[in-house]
Amino acid sequence: ATCTQTNSSAFGSNATRIFLSLGSQSEASSGGFFVVAGYDLKLYEASSLTLVDEFCRNTKENSVRLASLIKKDRFVLATNTDLEVYALVVVVLSNGDSEYKIKLVKRFPGVHRDTIRFVEAIGCDGLFASGSADGSLKVWQAETLTRQFELAPFSELTQTEKTLGRLSPTSIT
Repeated sequence: ATCTQTNSSAFGSNATRIFLSLGSQSEASSGGFFVVAGYDLKLYEASSLTLVDEFCRNTKENSVRLASLIKKDRFVLATNTDLEVYALVVVVLSNGDSEYKIKLVKRFPGVHRDTIRFVEAIGCDGLFASGSADGSLKVWQAETLTRQFELAPFSELTQTEKTLGRLSPTSIT
């Protein structure tokens, strides 16, 4: 699929912000892939810079601001207050060849009340975190895409919690 937009460069004029390395040395003959994200997503073979797939996000108002690899074949993007999780999938064709595609796994619209300022994989337990300008922090499970913990903004803590300096997570499972 080709996204309908005019680009001033091979990667797209609005798509120079985010580069994510995906895959492993054994995938394809390239040694891996990378994704370029702006309004839309483009998957390139790393060694040849060949465009492999293009995913149209169907928005011109909410470009990707941040990205993080949360598993070797899965990544999360942050727009304004939304998170979007994508996967690199292998499609086996009838002739036995394989194609690599970007697949939307899940959208989380409005998960933060203000602009998301970071999204990052944490540890090796399959977790990632997102934090917002409103002061909130949310921890997610990468496999199930469920929210595990949430830290409230400082302004929403009780006076006792502020005095004691407690910022303990609240389980919401």
